[in-house]
Order: sequence, then structure tokens, then C-alpha cells
Amino acid sequence: MNNTTRIILLVLLSLACADSQQVFALKEGDVTDEMNAKIVSDELRRCPSWIEFRTDEKEFRAGITRLYIELSFYSNTVIRNAIKDRLRKTAKDSALNFRENAKIFAFLRILFDIPVGYVDGVKYSGSWGNPVQGGKIDLLWPFRKDASGELDLIGVVERYYGPPYDPLAEFDELVSIFQRRKFESKMKNMGPIDTQ
Repeated sequence: MNNTTRIILLVLLSLACADSQQVFALKEGDVTDEMNAKIVSDELRRCPSWIEFRTDEKEFRAGITRLYIELSFYSNTVIRNAIKDRLRKTAKDSALNFRENAKIFAFLRILFDIPVGYVDGVKYSGSWGNPVQGGKIDLLWPFRKDASGELDLIGVVERYYGPPYDPLAEFDELVSIFQRRKFESKMKNMGPIDTQ
């Protein structure tokens, strides 16, 4: 990827983040869950996939993380419907589906409060490159927590191997195991968000 392309992608990512903040300023009850699911689906579609950036491209990765955090303020119902929409729209294009699945995979690590060092057997996917310990994968990867406790997108995917990734099954499993991760909203006039 050349520098011009990188700059264009950074500008587009910044615009996507700014645009999503406009959406979050809406008051509860102004839009339906169906409309919110479309918004989340569209934001995921427009967001570049983290797998396309090297680890030294920190600005791009930080922008993706910020967008995922903003999207995490929507309810589980809205997010699950958005994931279903993304999968439906990318089902026929394997390369696009791979990138979308990678986005959802990383987004779920922002969404759920998976503890550092939590390992589990692979149920709904193969490996995106997750560190493996004794046949179990690090579920927080491709993120890690930095010294200040912030999530840092550090993972690199060279290839995916194993059974097909099932984002909806993983979402349902993570809902049953983990609480939602808590973030402070950077937007004003935002009331409490129902994450159930």
C-alpha cells in the first residue's frame, strides 16, 4: 500500500469516526433497533479491515479501535442484527467475507470484557493468528492492554486456518460468558445506553 493510499484511508477512517459520532448524538427513542442495526452495519462496512495494516501503522489501527469503541455503545440486539446484515451482504464474495469476518472478530474483542490472558478452546473459528497455549487460544487477541490499561490493536494475520468462522455463534457465546466492556462516551448529551 503506497503513502497516498494510506493517507486516503486515514482520512476516510477519520470521517467514518466523525460521522458515527453524529449518529450517537441522537436521543433514545428517535430511531428503531432496525435503523440502528443498519447504522452499525454501514459503519462496519466503511471501516477498513485491521488485517490490511502493519503493526507500525498505529494511527490507522487506533482509528479502527476508536470506531469499534463508538459502535460498542449500541445494544446487543442492535449489534447482533448488524453482524447478521454484514454476513448476509458479503456471503457470496469470499475475499470480502474474510475481511468482514476479521472486522467482526476484532470488534467482538472490544465489545466484551475478555480478561487479559483468558484462554479457551476454539469453538467458532480456526485461528486468525491468535497466540496458542496448550491448544487454547488467547481470546483477547488481536488486542492487548497497554501499560495504561487501554486496548491496543497489535495482531497481524498472515493467514486464517481451521473451520469457517461463525461470528453470530461466537457473539452468542461471548454474551453468555462475558459482560460488556465499559467505556466512557466522548460525546455530550448521551444518556445511559442499554447494552442488554
